[in-house]
Amino acid sequence: MRTSWSYVWSTVPRSRVGLVLTVVLAATLGSARLLSQAPSAPVNPYPYAADEPKAKVFSLSKAAEYLDGVARFWMQPNSCGACHANFAYLMARPLLGETPLVAETRAFLERRKEANPRVFSFDAEAVGVAFALAWDDAHNGRVLRPKTKAALFRMWDGQRGDGTWPRLGCGECVPSENDKHYTAALAVLATGLAPDGYAKTQEPKDRLTLLRRYFTRTPPKTLHDEALLLWASLYADGLLTTAERDNSIRSLLARQHSDGGWSFADLMVRPRPNSPLQKSDGYGTALVLFVLRQASVPADRPALASGLNWLRNNQRASGRWFTPTDTAGHPTEGQVGARDLYVQNLGTAFAVLALKGPGPKRTAAVDHQRVLSDAALTALVQEANQFIRQSLQDLSAKGVVDIRANALLLALGAQNRMGQKDLEARVPATLRDVALTLAQEAKQRPSNLAPLLKLADSLSRFPNLDSDPDAKLVRFRLQDQFDHDDVVTLFGGCGIHKGQHRIEATLAKYAHPKAPLTSVESDKLELVAYKVALLGEFNRELDELVASRGQEKRKQWVGFADDLSDRGWELAGEIRSGRFDAAKTALQRVQNACISCHAQFRD
Repeated sequence: MRTSWSYVWSTVPRSRVGLVLTVVLAATLGSARLLSQAPSAPVNPYPYAADEPKAKVFSLSKAAEYLDGVARFWMQPNSCGACHANFAYLMARPLLGETPLVAETRAFLERRKEANPRVFSFDAEAVGVAFALAWDDAHNGRVLRPKTKAALFRMWDGQRGDGTWPRLGCGECVPSENDKHYTAALAVLATGLAPDGYAKTQEPKDRLTLLRRYFTRTPPKTLHDEALLLWASLYADGLLTTAERDNSIRSLLARQHSDGGWSFADLMVRPRPNSPLQKSDGYGTALVLFVLRQASVPADRPALASGLNWLRNNQRASGRWFTPTDTAGHPTEGQVGARDLYVQNLGTAFAVLALKGPGPKRTAAVDHQRVLSDAALTALVQEANQFIRQSLQDLSAKGVVDIRANALLLALGAQNRMGQKDLEARVPATLRDVALTLAQEAKQRPSNLAPLLKLADSLSRFPNLDSDPDAKLVRFRLQDQFDHDDVVTLFGGCGIHKGQHRIEATLAKYAHPKAPLTSVESDKLELVAYKVALLGEFNRELDELVASRGQEKRKQWVGFADDLSDRGWELAGEIRSGRFDAAKTALQRVQNACISCHAQFRD
């Protein structure tokens, strides 16, 4: 196979061959120099084998077995950092069932350079670690863990003024170990994936600006560059326009082979008209399919369906997907395995992601974030408490209505957070109880300001509110204490009293902006979207209001409430991800949901 690959190798510029992903993954995580004194090299259970037969039957179980084997291999003592398998292993393996090796791999990556966090064997290693941990947080738990946040800090510490990272590889002998474009794209992905609105905090905002400038100055040179930038653009605005994304999708589809696959070698050049295609392989096919699905190309589109069939029909007996490489037999600096394993392991992981992975990025952004982040809940509490204190300054019947409406919003936000198994539920349970007590006191004893002020003081301490050990960790039926009038007050568009939040008016204000939204305006609209989502969920529980109008009306009510909630989460997700064109569409859907409901039930 070395002979047959020499022709393919000759068609690729030496300065660009060997890709980015294959070894910059090695570059991003590997720490080979520190491990070069291993007394003996571990035995690789899956050596390079161009003539390995195809699997008799397609099997994801065999793929899992292969991925587990190479993950263990790279994590053996004196390995080079496990990035060649374990970077993508942490992405793909959870899709194939539970195994303790996933947690072991994450712990392995978390421990990278803990003793000396500002020193890496090469600077881009920190980028790969941050990406792997951010991906895991985004898809398993959906909360930014402290270890991930520390890894992101270390990532930015190595960024240069031009937006890139120096020393991308663990050696100079293979061109594929030196590609700034890949590492820059990976940093964008790490930032955009990180949960809890991390990308909107100040440091990543500034660092992403440097990356946008880099991509503007350095357009893609190959189709592989285009694929990576297309993927990254789904997680940060300002990288590609909609037209540029569409062009990249068309370019990738144009290089599909008649058998349904794609080729690694084809991706590593800028194609010319009528240029010959190389033989389909695992990595080329898997990466393109994964990126196209992330970019919302439908899985049932004939081109993608054909590509997925190619993967099912071309698995090797070991469980992996094979990709030819000119680095066959080239040892790593740590003398653990050979560089030809990089693309085999990555191709297999991306094949699993293409076959079983998350759906389109835009859909995922809506579905996986139906839980308020710490920042969102804190902003909600601060705003509501500000309005409560305003009402307490001159407590009237109108003020009591406003206090109760704000208490409802606080209770909804608190109970939204209580449902997370990996979160400390006692604090949000205490927050909910304070809000419920506040609503009761305002209604029963509005003239007695002392307890109301004390409760407002408690709210002001959030998120450092002392948790009540007696707070019940179960969700209460909030409709037993609140009703639709409280919802009306918050929306401010269905009654005489417009309330303090004026949700409908705010939505109308931003539906047709005269200028791009500022960061402050974006934050405000995102908070309004969370309110819409929470109140939609609460409205669903008020279906007894229309029970007397028949079962069909009751179903309509529930349907409108669900739609309102869905559209609220969608709007918040698009704003949080920086996709402002998509946010405009989502905002219109929120307004349409309100209009549809009013047409049936505003009487």
